[in-house]
Amino acid sequence: MTRMYVPTSVPRLRDILAGRTVPVGAALAVDDARRRELPDWSEEDLEYLVLQDAALRAVHLLAADTGAGDDSAPGTDAGPVPVRAVIAVDVSDRTADDSVPWSAVAAIHLDAAEAGPAVAAAVQAVRSGRPATDELDALLDIDLAWFTPGEIAFALDDLDAGREPGER
Repeated sequence: MTRMYVPTSVPRLRDILAGRTVPVGAALAVDDARRRELPDWSEEDLEYLVLQDAALRAVHLLAADTGAGDDSAPGTDAGPVPVRAVIAVDVSDRTADDSVPWSAVAAIHLDAAEAGPAVAAAVQAVRSGRPATDELDALLDIDLAWFTPGEIAFALDDLDAGREPGER
């Protein structure tokens, strides 16, 4: 069994949830190269590193989702607070399929509210086209919250209502 991490955004997550299939073309997973590079790391530590990589890639998706002629800064009164999302799926092997069924989802990871300013700064930096190294590095210190597939609809409802996901 291989755990794959699919970077996404909340709007894309809503579409995935509605369609009940997860596109895995951009998914990341612990691979042999990473194991050779970090031979003393546990599998759990390597998976956390890959989760962080997927969360950083989600920033670029957020920039694309909020870009395209939108001059408002994300996370301001003129723009929504951006939330990174990563879907963890378990597959029997890296398949050539472009998607897996929702039943393969092990967890969904979302930013908590306190991540908003840092995520907004990173999204704005990426959208501006300038190097976003400092802003992306700052996100490495921010853990994403963990939700089961059964909880994610409630977490999205919380976001819609302006509440912290999972704090009903």
